[in-house]
Amino acid sequence: MRKHKTSENLTNTQRLRHLCLSLCKCAFLATLLFTGGFFEYSAALGGLLLTAAVFLILCVKGKISSVFRSLIPAVPALVILWMLPVSFWAADRYRNLAGVFRFSPLILWIFLIAQFDGEERREIFNLIPISGAVMTVLGGIMYLIPSMRGLMWMSDRFGGNFQYSNTCALYLLAGIVVLVPEEGDFFGGVKVRGLEKSRKGSLTEIRALRFGILLLLVIGLLLTGSRSILILGLFWGVYKAVRIKRIRIPYLIIAGGSLLAGYLMILLTGSRQNLGRIFTTFTLGSTFWGRLLYMKDALKILMAHPFGLGFQGYYYVQPLYQNGVYQTMYVHNDYLQLMLDAGIIPGLLMIAWLIFLFAKKKVIPEYRELLILILLSSLFDFGMQYLMIPMCAILCVDPGLRADKSMNPSEKLEGRIGCGLLFLLYAVLIIPFSASRLGNDELEMKFFPHDTEAELRLLSGAQNADTAEYYASDLLKHNPYAADAHRHLAYISLMKGDYEGALDHMDDVIRINRYHLKEYEAYDKILDEVLTGADLSSPIRERALHTKEELPKILSALRETTDPLAWKLRDQPVFEMWK
Repeated sequence: MRKHKTSENLTNTQRLRHLCLSLCKCAFLATLLFTGGFFEYSAALGGLLLTAAVFLILCVKGKISSVFRSLIPAVPALVILWMLPVSFWAADRYRNLAGVFRFSPLILWIFLIAQFDGEERREIFNLIPISGAVMTVLGGIMYLIPSMRGLMWMSDRFGGNFQYSNTCALYLLAGIVVLVPEEGDFFGGVKVRGLEKSRKGSLTEIRALRFGILLLLVIGLLLTGSRSILILGLFWGVYKAVRIKRIRIPYLIIAGGSLLAGYLMILLTGSRQNLGRIFTTFTLGSTFWGRLLYMKDALKILMAHPFGLGFQGYYYVQPLYQNGVYQTMYVHNDYLQLMLDAGIIPGLLMIAWLIFLFAKKKVIPEYRELLILILLSSLFDFGMQYLMIPMCAILCVDPGLRADKSMNPSEKLEGRIGCGLLFLLYAVLIIPFSASRLGNDELEMKFFPHDTEAELRLLSGAQNADTAEYYASDLLKHNPYAADAHRHLAYISLMKGDYEGALDHMDDVIRINRYHLKEYEAYDKILDEVLTGADLSSPIRERALHTKEELPKILSALRETTDPLAWKLRDQPVFEMWK
């Protein structure tokens, strides 16, 4: 009788683990489906599914690893939680809190992945090439439908579900890395990370399936036109061809065919987008120099704000420090971005942790190449801002847990209670995050009452001066770097005859948007109105006259401090207003 009960319990445990793994797969695919986890609503949705999976794992009667007693999974979780106190001094505390919620599902993902064995991880890994191939096919279909093209294509470059070509390219390259074996004949009968288990059939059918998926991934990668990822893929391919003799010919065929396709694209259409961008890597360097300039300017910001600016704080503060004409939300370097968001200490901690992983051989050998490619791409892009990319990176890491670090029954009970509360939190957060995505700013602000982006949209759509003044004034109480709010208040002050207030706000506008020539021209027109309306002997008239003389001098001084890299960008600074 007892033997029968044990067998029944084992079956229930296996069912729970299988259901948990299925939920993880659903969370993985849901994150990919909804912009790769770039927006908060998709992170909250993934958090719901992952919380349910954690709850199921905690219901299993066997040993559950107490993940965060180990250094390896604890460090990235600590870095995410570090962002909470940053809210006290963040450029926008409400945006920062939204950022914490956005990245919090990664903590759940870390816990879950640590519970899975190698075979279960392979099942998740196999989703990458398959989903990448499906995404490429859907992208081709949508390109043929003009009304749907914008969902996956940006400026004729394939962006997939990510709606950003470079991150899409990185995901497709990850699929290629997962698909290509560590050793052996790719077109032979060697088992490739369990992919064969997903389909029954003859060896010929398996070869055809695998080759078809690979071909779709390569086509999708070329259509992204991501030069940086194409270069990474090129060097990775050379490395694999040197190591594995039997894939040298396939690699040469793919590389040569890609170059030929890019050349024909330019020859037949004249377009240098997607495939044609292969040949503009070294001839059109505006993107490369621009990113170097972003990083140079960001280092100055980091020295001024060593404890971080909070999530997206860089976006608001960056105009004050930039030394060229550009506009970017991210610095295009994930390591530097982490320091700008959370501070120098957690940034250095994360870098030291990565070094530790490789030094102590805590990276799963068959996925080492994939993790290296992800980390290298993070040097010149912001792929880690999409939850899909850190989720893939976490899959590559060995948690390094020991048997004596399992959870006791009381810890499991506390965990289940915590999961219930967390599930409710994510369910509630989906409402404001979805409202933000759908443009319902009033609903979003009921949950996040002073969110900068929501207030800026409400400000731009204000129907009267009183409403605009309310939103602009409230916005500046929480984010003094919002130049749009200062500009609105300048015009409202001008309408009310408050000339001093108008000039004060325009001073702030050109202090923040230093390279926006239109701001100087708008200021000059406001000065003309002040000179027309102010009393001849009033101090404000003298101030307006002095400022009118100073504006060209301010631009001239700005020219002297402009970084030489600024002249290598496509958008170059202009300093002459009155030609």
